[in-house]
Amino acid sequence: MWDPSSGATGYTLYYGTSSKSYSIRVNVGDTTRYTMTGLNEKLNYYFVVRAYDNAGESGNSNELVIVATDSNDSVPSAPTSLIIE
Repeated sequence: MWDPSSGATGYTLYYGTSSKSYSIRVNVGDTTRYTMTGLNEKLNYYFVVRAYDNAGESGNSNELVIVATDSNDSVPSAPTSLIIE
């Protein structure tokens, strides 16, 4: 999710696994929210967004880095009925 850019007709999301090296681009249209799927678990991903209109594309937003995690990852619950002999 990002703040809208005045006058933008759409946005392109760029990302990759190295800082300042965005090998993949996704045209997300005129929305300011996008859900990523298919990322490799536990890898760092670096993202920027560019706004565009009929005149062309803006420069990069600030870079955001995230670590992809499996949505099923969770901390186990605490053990119960502990018996020490």
